Amino acid sequence: MNRTLTLLLILVLVFSFSNNTKAQYDDDLYIFGFSQVLLNTKSVSYNVYESDEIPFPYGNTFNSTSFALHQVNLFFQKPINERSIFFLNLEATGSYSSKIPSGYLEIPEGWISYRFSELLEVKAGLLLPKFNNLTEIKNRLPLFPYLIRPIMYETLLNNLVTPEDYNPQNAYFQLAGSTQLFVNKYFEYAFYIGNAENSFLSRTPVGSADDEEAATAFYLGENMNTALLFGGRLGIINQYETFKTGVSFTYDEDNRTEEVTSIFRLPSFTTPILGEVKRYRIGYDLSFSLDKIAFEAEYIGVFHNHSEIRENPAFALVNLNKYFVYANLTYNFNDDFYAFGYSSFHQDQSFEMVKEGTPSAAGVVVTSFGGGWRPFENTSIKVQFLQSYVRDNNYLGYTIDMLSVGISTIF
Repeated sequence: MNRTLTLLLILVLVFSFSNNTKAQYDDDLYIFGFSQVLLNTKSVSYNVYESDEIPFPYGNTFNSTSFALHQVNLFFQKPINERSIFFLNLEATGSYSSKIPSGYLEIPEGWISYRFSELLEVKAGLLLPKFNNLTEIKNRLPLFPYLIRPIMYETLLNNLVTPEDYNPQNAYFQLAGSTQLFVNKYFEYAFYIGNAENSFLSRTPVGSADDEEAATAFYLGENMNTALLFGGRLGIINQYETFKTGVSFTYDEDNRTEEVTSIFRLPSFTTPILGEVKRYRIGYDLSFSLDKIAFEAEYIGVFHNHSEIRENPAFALVNLNKYFVYANLTYNFNDDFYAFGYSSFHQDQSFEMVKEGTPSAAGVVVTSFGGGWRPFENTSIKVQFLQSYVRDNNYLGYTIDMLSVGISTIF
């Protein structure tokens, strides 16, 4: 910790010195953004099978059709000097309105950077960490060929999965850079520090209740444990960004200080209190384009240190590990029209200690295909069909069919 504080002090001094130097640079404020509006029609079906806990099976189907301002991002970029930039991202999702209310409004990014050279750039503030390629670009919707992102990155599907269990959501201090390896290949790296997962953050206003959190929290959103997130990425990219691959990693703690209920909310599917469990994430991403074909894929493995938990005989079978894989293939017929198809799969072993053959351990499959038309350089009209279902298990059948049509714009 003392080394970290020393490094931060040195960087502050460097920033202060650089800000006093005189140089010619463009100090204009740049404002730009992304927008995506869509129409969704979906059908959600489920069947709860007969079991010891559920003697009378049941099921139902729900249908809905709705417009939505899926997401709007407004970016502000202001050069401070020839080496420093301030960047702010305002994001509204789900037809945000505080009056109705609907959707969410947040600041997912707000940072200052200082570039010493191509080999070293420092960022401080709220930023998207470099963990697999999609984590860093997940809110740049018009850059994707599809409307509905893979399930780990899609806000419309966040009731089906907890994204922070699989990939880090933010960081606050990052060192990154790149250097040339070959004629057209560059090695890039990033190392970052952030708070532990969002479930550790204070959610109780100070003085609102007579409990430990209210007595100790100074502000909403304060990290209420001593653990921090440490992570990074090592990768290779070519000059024209038509090839990119890398390995990512994080270390933090999984908050198991409360009972966890199955995302499918079946009775008796609740894990016990296990404490704060050390967690390691490993990721791999690959993306490339070749002629008219573009391909991207990633893997996330989430591994826990179960040794202390399993010392209790009642928890000898605990396994909190999780996995996620995804791949997408896009074919560009020409500059105006394209088609795509992607698939993903994720599974969670956490509830197997409660009941064998659970839906989470069986895994969730998502398949999707569609296409798009680019009538203008910065605008795409997209259509997408998506199906998500739980693989065969002892307790539940669950299927989502969704057809989406939308417009993505860069402004």
